[in-house]
Amino acid sequence: AGRGSGFLAAFVMGAVAALLAGSCVSPILVSVLLLAADMFGRGEVLGLVLPFLLGIGMGLPWPFLGAGLSFLPAPGKWMINLKRVFGIVIIGFAVYYGHLAYRLHRERAPESMAQVEGAEKESLDRGWMLSLPEALDEARRLDKPVFIDFWASWCKNCLAMDKTTFRDPGVVGRLDAYVKVKFRAENPADPEVR
Repeated sequence: AGRGSGFLAAFVMGAVAALLAGSCVSPILVSVLLLAADMFGRGEVLGLVLPFLLGIGMGLPWPFLGAGLSFLPAPGKWMINLKRVFGIVIIGFAVYYGHLAYRLHRERAPESMAQVEGAEKESLDRGWMLSLPEALDEARRLDKPVFIDFWASWCKNCLAMDKTTFRDPGVVGRLDAYVKVKFRAENPADPEVR
């Protein structure tokens, strides 16, 4: 009974520690996982190693803490210097991500508009309509069902489907039985989208 209660106590302490540490660890964990997924999505295998390295980095100090804090130098000026170094690193990250956000915001609009215009022209060339009311009128006139493809320039899956699924001869053949309309749902708050 003594051994089982020790395991239960360790489990409960671990669960409580996880709850308390979750708010501190979650932002870092989410950032690393998003970075890893982005890197792996671009074909960089290092993306698979990042979560492992995070785990090693988070777990490595614990054996030393368990062995005792005697290996650490006495508190003093080195702690203040370390705090300053970490402050500079954080400021560096803020500058880097601020610059990245500014660049993405500045470059996004023209690229998105070019993508939108190109996608709309290509859709018209492949027999799609762009106006939902016109497509509904056409469907009534031809007595055909309507196929609505909701899309947006920021939806990478939508753009990928345009280049793959909607070019597949089998899909194109089956869609010929429908009046096809591309409905641009760029802004979910737009009354027409709702």
